[in-house]
Amino acid sequence: MARVFDHLFVTEQEDMDTWRNMLRAPVEWLPWGSDALRLGSANPRRRHDLIRTGRQPSDWEDDLSSALACRSRQLSFQGRPPFFDDATENERALMGYLSDAKFSLSFSNLVSPSVQTHPTREYLTGRWTDALAAGAVVAGIPPCSKSVRALLWPEALLDLGTVNRSEGLEVIARAVREWTPALARLNYLRSLEHLDWRWRFKKIADALGIRPRPLNTDLIELSQAIDSLQSYDTVSPAAIATT
Repeated sequence: MARVFDHLFVTEQEDMDTWRNMLRAPVEWLPWGSDALRLGSANPRRRHDLIRTGRQPSDWEDDLSSALACRSRQLSFQGRPPFFDDATENERALMGYLSDAKFSLSFSNLVSPSVQTHPTREYLTGRWTDALAAGAVVAGIPPCSKSVRALLWPEALLDLGTVNRSEGLEVIARAVREWTPALARLNYLRSLEHLDWRWRFKKIADALGIRPRPLNTDLIELSQAIDSLQSYDTVSPAAIATT
């Protein structure tokens, strides 16, 4: 079966050696991404301090309880966004909610396991990349992986160091007090530079030796969006304290 492949792309750097040992074909890293260009945001006015999406550790699972815990610390909380059957509508709605939040809650599968997650291998998913493309900081416990270290930037993550909600909210409350719109703009810019799916499609197209016109058009627009954001005379926000 391995002989039928002439090129393989994998989403996690840790998996590359395994596949290279199995195949004669080239194996390259093609990490997870997001539609930062079309659905991303640098929104400077965000109504919610914290949003919850997807699976969470038991302490964070009940949205009503989390909302009350946040309110006691003068934090605004957005629970699970509504789900739509239409995939395009669902993604647009999710990105809209994320672009209205300063921090998005996500935990690695090793500290927040579920039936659909791998029991031993950590990995990056769209919960991180979509939140960052929307300008939010991802709070929680990130995957400890080469992909995260290579792909993300210091301001992208707020490592809570715990799944305990009370302890985590103390860290988040301090970070909210230090949050500025420049942080949302920085995360959006870095997402355009590093996370947009078009960079992934370009890598595949290069491997195939093709130059799709729609992709080239989008890449020009993507580069223009990056240049426009870089034109701001902005000092990068200081890394958020996690202690």
